[in-house]
Amino acid sequence: MAKKKDDLPAMPFYTGDWFKAGDVRSLTVEQRGIWIDMLFYMWESNERGVLVDASGKPYTTEELSRMIGLPEDLLKQNLKQMESKKIFSLRDLDGAIYCRRMMKDAEIRKIRKEIGKIGGNRNKEKNLLKQNDKQNTKQNTENEIENEIEIYNNKEGVTGGEEESLDALKKAYKEDPKLLFVRYWRRNAGPEEVRIAAELIEKFGIEKLTYAFHESMEHAAFSIAYVKKILLNVKGKEDAQMVEQLSASNRKNETEESAALIKKQKDDHKKWIADLWSRYKNLNGKTSQATKEKILKHLQNQMYVNAEQILFDLEDKETNSVEVDGFTSIGKSLETIIN
Repeated sequence: MAKKKDDLPAMPFYTGDWFKAGDVRSLTVEQRGIWIDMLFYMWESNERGVLVDASGKPYTTEELSRMIGLPEDLLKQNLKQMESKKIFSLRDLDGAIYCRRMMKDAEIRKIRKEIGKIGGNRNKEKNLLKQNDKQNTKQNTENEIENEIEIYNNKEGVTGGEEESLDALKKAYKEDPKLLFVRYWRRNAGPEEVRIAAELIEKFGIEKLTYAFHESMEHAAFSIAYVKKILLNVKGKEDAQMVEQLSASNRKNETEESAALIKKQKDDHKKWIADLWSRYKNLNGKTSQATKEKILKHLQNQMYVNAEQILFDLEDKETNSVEVDGFTSIGKSLETIIN
């Protein structure tokens, strides 16, 4: 059994990364609660970053449901959704849940500790990191990632300077968007992610997309939804710059159009709120009193998105959704609901 040799006085928790991670923000409130509990248990585990008991065996869902305080069937449903979003990984050896970042950070601390013992320098640290990468197997795809890029470089004959190599890589990304995930996020991409990446290349161009992937990597937000958010922010800044460059007369017209747009948005918002109240008042008798009170509380507190989530839940239940302990699978992401 592995022992924790790098015990710290507290668990490092980066609130900025937590709020910026698109994959985490796409979880429901309940799922985020489950994930934070799991992170704490993995931090206290004898194998830091791995969800195992004192004997080194993975917790069963029955045990985990008692630890977290959720019914087992509801926990299984949430874990399945979280796994599909790659929130955590499963160890090939025994199927144990583990946190990729927590394990990586622990390995880096271990390497730096070894460097300190031998009076190391930057070159020694770099060599140790390379040795560590070579020892990783399926849990870390670092080697196969670099091999993919190296194979492409050899095929294209990329032997010139840095600029030539960069141009060749951008060409490779356009031909095979999955290399973006491999290069920047150190993981393989699913077919849907590759399809979306290809669409983003067509819409925004490879220059902006590589920038967005790099920014998402810097913020540890390995989600295609976060990449889209960055691209939209970039586009928004560019649009703002274009507005600043308009002539005085054009700016006046733009202001009038903006005022009309703002008025329309306000009117649409009022209609949306009125529609929510109408849908609440028209709830049928099958809806529990507790659920009605929950919706009413959200509406009174102006938490309209939360109220709409529950209303969508109830509407889905009438067709093909299944309610579990008062919770229903929405079937739509929060981003889709807001849009």
